[in-house]
Amino acid sequence: MKVSTVISLPVFLFLCFRTTQAKVSQCYSCNNTCHDPLDIENCVAPERFNYRCLSSTSKIPYGKDIEIKGCVLSDDEYIIEKCEQLSKCYMCDTDLCNSAGAYLPSFLVLFTSLLFLL
Repeated sequence: MKVSTVISLPVFLFLCFRTTQAKVSQCYSCNNTCHDPLDIENCVAPERFNYRCLSSTSKIPYGKDIEIKGCVLSDDEYIIEKCEQLSKCYMCDTDLCNSAGAYLPSFLVLFTSLLFLL
């Protein structure tokens, strides 16, 4: 077995199955169409709940883009499932991290670690 496999596999599994304990208290916020400057949303009771910032864009019938940004609970399975179904959706774990339109799904980072297995 290659040394890179022995090292990369546990790292990959750890990153893939870890639970996020984000301590986000503010996210950029918009609904339907986002324009600069973006509003800032204060997440409700961040000392009691774990939040992440969400940014998503999706097409609805007739070709219109809908953009949504804001605070979401880290363990909200419904939101996580819906985000995974969209091509342009990501969640991040630091204050005001959802401003850019650069959608970099975390699975890409994990996928690159698999390259070491080859």
